[in-house]
Formats: sequence, C-alpha cells, structure tokens
Amino acid sequence: MKTIHPFPARMAPGIVYECLPETCREQYVLDPMTGSGTTVAVARSRGFNAVGSDTDPLAITIARANAGNIDVVRTRKRAAQMLASAQRRARLIKPDNAYPDYADDETRDFIDFWFDRRARVELTALSRTLFDLGLDSDVYLKCAYSRMIITKKRGVSKAEDVSHSRPHVKRKHPPVYPLQIFDHCVETVIEAAAFKEKANLPRASVVKADCRKLPFDDAKFDYIITSPPYLNAIDYLRGHKLSLVWLGHTIAGLRDLRSSNVGCDGGHEDDAMDNIVEAMVTSDEKPSQSLRNRLRRYVSDLDEAIAEMRRVAKSGASLVMVVGDSTIKGCDIQNSIAVDHIAQHHGFAFLGRAIRPLLQSRRYLPPPSMKLSGKSLRKRMWNEIVLTYQAQ
Repeated sequence: MKTIHPFPARMAPGIVYECLPETCREQYVLDPMTGSGTTVAVARSRGFNAVGSDTDPLAITIARANAGNIDVVRTRKRAAQMLASAQRRARLIKPDNAYPDYADDETRDFIDFWFDRRARVELTALSRTLFDLGLDSDVYLKCAYSRMIITKKRGVSKAEDVSHSRPHVKRKHPPVYPLQIFDHCVETVIEAAAFKEKANLPRASVVKADCRKLPFDDAKFDYIITSPPYLNAIDYLRGHKLSLVWLGHTIAGLRDLRSSNVGCDGGHEDDAMDNIVEAMVTSDEKPSQSLRNRLRRYVSDLDEAIAEMRRVAKSGASLVMVVGDSTIKGCDIQNSIAVDHIAQHHGFAFLGRAIRPLLQSRRYLPPPSMKLSGKSLRKRMWNEIVLTYQAQ
C-alpha cells in the first residue's frame, strides 16, 4: 500500500489481510482507533463494509482519503484552480498578516516559531483559497497541503522529523516553499490513492468519534481490528499540529484534544484497577507515583474503549488488538497484559497471541540497536504483539 500521507507507526496491512476471510458475506469491520485508515482501506479492498473512527482531525482526513474513491480529473482541476488563486493572493499578503484568519496570539507565536516569512505567506494564501473556494471538505487536497509540512526533511517548515512526531528546528529557512511543491504533492496523493472514482466496492466511512463512546448500534460488527496507543511511543498531535494550525485549528483547541486522548500523559489517582497496573509492571524497578497515575489513566481508558468494542461487536465477532510493550523511566511496562485482562473481563475469549518483530527499516523511533538512539530508546519496543479474541 502506497503512502497517501506520512503517518507514524502505521499498522501493517498484512495483519488486516491475515485476519479477514476471503469472502465477506455482507460483513462489517470496525477500527475504533483508525489512525491513517489501514484497517478500513484493506477491509474495503476485500469487499467488507468498513468503518473507522478517530478524534485526531488529520488522522480522519488521511483515513478518508486512504479509504475513499478519488476522482482524478476533478482533483487535478480543483488543485490547478487552488494553486492559481493562491499565487495571485500571495502577491497581496503582507508577512505581518500571514496567518489563518482564526489564529489567536498563541497560534501565531507557534506559526512564527516553525515557519519563516515566505512560507507563512504562501501557506496562508493556499489555506485561505482552500476555505474560500469551499474545498476544505476535499480530503485529497487537504492531504496534499498537509504533506508539504508533515515530512521528515524536505518540507516547508523550519523543522525536520515532523512525520515522526518529533519535530525540531534544524534550519532558518526550508529547502522548498509551498507554491513550488503543491502540484507535486497533489500528484503524489493521486498516485497513492488506492481507490479510483468507479471502484466497484462497498463504500467505507470514517467518522469523528471517541473510542470510549462509539456512535454505533449494539452488535453491529463482525470484526474489530485496531491498535490502541502504545502509551509512550508516539505523540501524534505533536507533529500533526504543524499542519492542523493551517486547517482550522488553534493551539489551545489541539491542546485540549490531546489532553482528552486515550494514552495521554495525564494521570489520575483512582486505584480501582491497580491489580492490572501491578500486573503490567514486570521489572524490579517500580514506577514513581506520577508514572503509576499515568498507568491508571491508561488502564481506565482501555477499559472504557474495550467495553465499547464489546457492545458494538456481534456475538462470535473477532477482535484483533495490535499492541506494543515498552519501557518508561526504567520500568518494563507490558501493555499487552492490560489489554488481555480487560478484554477477557468484558467478554472476549482469548484465542491467541503472536509476536511480530519490528523491522529497523520500518521503525519511526530510532532502532534499539542504533548507538545514536540512546539507552532509553534502545530498550523500547523490539516487537509488536497481536492478540486475538472472540466475543462471547
């Protein structure tokens, strides 16, 4: 599967292929933490009715693009119109006014830090054109716009490693500018799109929803295939916000969203599930109080999410959870133990556990064997664990 937009720690498409049968008989597949939409896109390609949900605005856009039908002629026509209008606008925008119209002082300061004057002018021209022409619902143009920013090195910001959600300033000026590469990014999106205009397959849907409160009917899905946050591996919004500030969001709004996400850094002191927290910590090193509270929050979030999965799963439905164990502040944390305890508590019968090595060439964090990764990163996540269950 080609990449329509960079996204850290994507689920391997092969996992989804292996979990689904050859024939689907009008069956429904759900990924309640859909990310870039791998489960939804692969399930649709196999003829399933595929549904995904997420709270990250950029993830929703990417997933809809990955799983939708692209009209190539219309996309190119809209892109040419958008670029021509933005080129005219850019000549009239002064750098002091080169911000989204909705940007508050905090958002402007953020934009100033990551983007130089010319990039701000050109991104402002493109962003205003996107909204003024009513193209903000076009997920393919939004992906083309966003992928100019969410890159490893050759992007339009002053940062590198944005696509790995580890942005850091490496230069005073970017190597390329938005109006130079927008049409190239559009063509990259078109080439990567899996489904063309007349794809004869069930339509897929990706909705904005929290996995802890799913907007779906009881007993609807035959398969649930998902990958919950790995607790400490990826902070998606850290990188995504460089793009989202140009696509209708403020820093304050994104901060509020991040604080409410499953697996966020915030914790709580409720000890109701400490039996699971204790089971997760498998090293002699014991967690600090702040880490313990963070684990409590993580376990509580997982409990709510898996309870919802059981509610929307049919009796006999398959659940596949792809998880990663990790090391935090010297403590070995087995997230898979928490998932297993909670899944069985909510009525999912355990079927199997498989370990998939994380190839160094596919990692978004430095491989553990690399000297430059440091001691803490070398201890992180050599493998991912695939847990399978059946709803009782």
